[in-house]
Amino acid sequence: MTSWATNCFKLISSFDPHYHTDFESQRLMLLSSLPIAMISVEFLALVILRVILIPLVVFLLLQASAPHWITKWGRFFWLGKTFTWSRRVQDLVTSGSLLSIGVLGLVLGFVGTLYPVSEEENSLQATPLENPVDEPLKSSAIENALYETIQILTFDGSIDVKNIYQILAADCAVALAFIIALELIRKLFRDTFLSAMFFIPKYRRTIICGLGRIGRQVMEDLGGNCWLIIVEPDPDNPSLERARELGATIITGDARSEKLLRWIGAHHADQIYFVTGNDEANAETILDVANLVLQKKSGKKRSAPKCFLQMGTSSLIQMIRDSPAIKDSGIRSELVVFDALDNAAKQLVLEMLPDYRPAPDQVAHFVIWGFGPMGQKLALSLAEFAHFDNLKRSRMTILYQPDEQSFVDTFREEYPNFAPDPVQLKDHELDGWNWPVEADEWGSQHLRPSRKFTEGSVVEYCVNAAFIEQPDSLSNQSLQDHLNTLSDDSATFPILMICSEDDRENAMMAERIHQLFKQNQTQMPVFVWIPVQPKLAEMIASLTANEPYNHRLIPFGQSHECCSLKRIDQRLREDLAKVISAAYDIKNANSSDNVARLNDKDNYQFYWSNISAACHAPFKLATVGLEVMPSSTAKNTNRLQLSKNETAELQIDQNMESTIAAMEHHRWMAERLLSNWQFEAVPDGVDPYPDEENEIAKDRWDNYKSEMTRRRRRHQFLPFDQLHPKDEAKDKDQISTIIRLCSGHYEDKFTSEPICLVRKESLNA
Repeated sequence: MTSWATNCFKLISSFDPHYHTDFESQRLMLLSSLPIAMISVEFLALVILRVILIPLVVFLLLQASAPHWITKWGRFFWLGKTFTWSRRVQDLVTSGSLLSIGVLGLVLGFVGTLYPVSEEENSLQATPLENPVDEPLKSSAIENALYETIQILTFDGSIDVKNIYQILAADCAVALAFIIALELIRKLFRDTFLSAMFFIPKYRRTIICGLGRIGRQVMEDLGGNCWLIIVEPDPDNPSLERARELGATIITGDARSEKLLRWIGAHHADQIYFVTGNDEANAETILDVANLVLQKKSGKKRSAPKCFLQMGTSSLIQMIRDSPAIKDSGIRSELVVFDALDNAAKQLVLEMLPDYRPAPDQVAHFVIWGFGPMGQKLALSLAEFAHFDNLKRSRMTILYQPDEQSFVDTFREEYPNFAPDPVQLKDHELDGWNWPVEADEWGSQHLRPSRKFTEGSVVEYCVNAAFIEQPDSLSNQSLQDHLNTLSDDSATFPILMICSEDDRENAMMAERIHQLFKQNQTQMPVFVWIPVQPKLAEMIASLTANEPYNHRLIPFGQSHECCSLKRIDQRLREDLAKVISAAYDIKNANSSDNVARLNDKDNYQFYWSNISAACHAPFKLATVGLEVMPSSTAKNTNRLQLSKNETAELQIDQNMESTIAAMEHHRWMAERLLSNWQFEAVPDGVDPYPDEENEIAKDRWDNYKSEMTRRRRRHQFLPFDQLHPKDEAKDKDQISTIIRLCSGHYEDKFTSEPICLVRKESLNA
């Protein structure tokens, strides 16, 4: 014990020179004390404060230089995927630290100055020299103590620090000065400092070109999880303030400037989002980035950033994919093309519509109000994907405004196989509301375009659709009569879709039509496009939340859903497309390197055909009461997952299997017809289904098939019941392939994350 006490006081003296060095007297005093007083209380306070102050200062330095690391650590330690160490939180932490340390330093300095420790006192406790505690303090003593405390906090060298309390106050003063200097640097020079980091290739960065509706949502999803660089030409953009809160580096300029892209190191970025809101600007910018990647020094390993390209013009998409710069730079293999409007349309058709599908004895009739960009995307998605287990061709009435006539003309010219020729409708005296039952069958010749084929049951168009100029309002009596007639027809399942270009206008029309439907007892679900104002969408949904499913107002297309990173990336869709493609090749003994071929996206039609088949999977699975989703999503939404054994044991009867195969065939025909493919009969002497042993016949068919592909021709544009058994088998494999994937048959070889099947929750219940 004697040796321990001596060493203890040597240690204490090394930290605090104000302690006496008479170790023997101190040792004897310590041995006579209580055990809890074996270590100096003042010494412990000094150590504890410094242990707190030093990590706090280091933390504040980290948040000033790299706040995204704090966000990553916070998300890693289960603070939630949406946790973000934003600029606002940084300011709050800094302000709280300054206030706490300042108050602590002021109190410690005041106490240490007012009640100084005697240099001659051997006790471990503070002893007042002039002003005993039990005597009232003079006002002059308090003023002097406060004055000296302020001098300590302001580093006045004339004050002699005499005791432990003043030492602690001085420590607080140092920490305060450091934090204030750090905050000034962060406020004034942070962007300048980060700009210097542009020239360090290994400093990871994510770039967003454009801070509109889509760019802001991407920024919110990324949060403070990475070093975010925003390129925005408008310095008055209201979203810039939010970007600063998230700690993003703001660059005011045009993203199309190759000089600016080189300066911010776009060719060294991990990810780039091209979301300027202008297709041409996005195309020009991504080509500039591709050129910068190609200009990297040949001696270094060249890697391309993963690019997310907002693009609504199909011709531009094809041009960009075929660009030599995009191919040679390696960007194409990491390129994700998306369109916010297309995402909104697919959200409605692929995720919401399976809950509002017609009965087997009904035909779906879609009424679209408005034919702007959203109306066009919606019409295309319905034509391509809205193929139900009733196996009927859908009907569509498109109500366009007078100033949208040019959109209608352009649409008809670009998609001649979308609907029957208007001449045919006029010849049959059809008004676009009432359709002959014969035309609902895919093999029907009732409304065949007069300019096309005259033989057989060839399928030549996708949907029974007509374009009609809008009445003055939805309250128009003639329009209400047509809607009531559709509602009263038991053989028809009508759905109204409101997609004008203004959120407020759409919401007002939805509320008005709901009132009219109540008065007329019209049963018809109404989908309302409200992309910008989420509160307005919530209000519209709340109006009919407790009503039957076919009386509801359903908002769709909100930015936080359609423009989210999850929606843009579409990993599940890509995974399903991979396995569909691979399963087909494995079964037909084609190339074993199919996954790489799909990822390379060299064959544009091949790639998007598989993507389209993957998109349609929800419709086919809904037919058997199932739904596919990532396992993490099922867990987060408390959905009961089917185990791999349960999935493997699923059995689909032959009739349902044939129904699903017919649905897939209808989707395939619609997809190809919208891409301007046509029917062509196979000539004599060419067998499209040769025996495996007949190499000559196989080569002859392969050559002719390649020629047909070049001219966009196929011989399978026929009703499902007229297909060759081999073609039927190919369509039947789709659903079983997805089931095998979820049962672990492919050992997660094609998926970026585990996926599962769950029982579908029906709105009809």
